[in-house]
Amino acid sequence: GGKIFVAGNTRGDISGLGRRGSRDAFVARFDAGTLAFEEVERFGLALEEHDATAIAALDQGPGVLDLLGLPLGPVSRVEPRTIDVQTTARPGDFFEISINGRAPQKITLEAGDTLDDIAARINRLSFKNEIKATVTAGQLTIEALGTNQVDLIAGDPGKDLLAKFGVKPQRLLGATALFDLENAGARRPSDPIVPEVGGVFGLKLDQPLGLKDKAAARFTLQVVQDAIETVKRAFRSLTPDPLSLIRPGLESTVPPPEIAAQISEYTTALARLQSINLASPLSLFS
Repeated sequence: GGKIFVAGNTRGDISGLGRRGSRDAFVARFDAGTLAFEEVERFGLALEEHDATAIAALDQGPGVLDLLGLPLGPVSRVEPRTIDVQTTARPGDFFEISINGRAPQKITLEAGDTLDDIAARINRLSFKNEIKATVTAGQLTIEALGTNQVDLIAGDPGKDLLAKFGVKPQRLLGATALFDLENAGARRPSDPIVPEVGGVFGLKLDQPLGLKDKAAARFTLQVVQDAIETVKRAFRSLTPDPLSLIRPGLESTVPPPEIAAQISEYTTALARLQSINLASPLSLFS
C-alpha cells in the first residue's frame, strides 16, 4: 500500500501534454507494490529551465511544509510580483518625501502594489522635473534631478516602508547640486570672507565590481583607488585653505582692507630702507 515518489527533470514530454519550458521539473508517483505509474506533476515555464532534485516527507507528526512555515495548496507557476508578497511590507506602511524643503508628502503602500506603482506615485509628486523614480530589474531607484534636493523620511515605527525596502532615511542631491556645476557668481570685495570646508563627495561605488578575470580586477582596482583619492580630498577639505582668507575678489583690482594694511606697512619699511645713505662706508665692526 506504499507509494514511491521520483523527482527529476526532462526535456521531453512525460505526461502526454507537451513541454512547458526548455527543461521541466517533475515529481512522479508509483505504487510501491506493483510499480504502476499513478500520477506526474510538471513544473516549468516557457523559455526557462527547472530542476527537481529531492523530495522531503515525514511519516507522522507535522508535515515538512508545516516545519518550513509554508501553506498547503496548489503551487502557482506565475509568482506574484506584488510588494506585500515579495517583502515584509504590508498595506498601510509608508514613508514621506520632501522636495526642496517643502512639506513632506506621504507614499503609502496599498494592497496589490508593485514597485512600478510606487514609482508612479513618487513621480506624481512633482511635475517640475525635480524627482524621478524608476524600476529596473526589480529594483526601485529614486533620484533628485538638476539642482534639486529630495529628503526621504522614515515612516512610523513598525510601518516604515523605507526600512522594509532596506533603505535608510537620507537626502538626495541632483547631479548639478552634487558637483556644483552652477555658476555661483563672483565674489565682491565687500562680501565677508568665510572659509569653505567640507562638501559632497561621490565615491562611485554603486556599480558592479568583481574579480572574475584580469580586466574586471583592473577595473575594480581603479574604482577603489579613485574612491580612496576622493576620501583623501574629502579629509583635506575639512581644513580651510589659509589663502582663502586673504584672497580678494577676482573681478576687482581693489585689495581688501587686511591686504591694504599689509601693503602700507611694507611701503613704510621700504621707504625707511631707501632713506639710508648706502654711499657712505658702512662698518659692522670697530
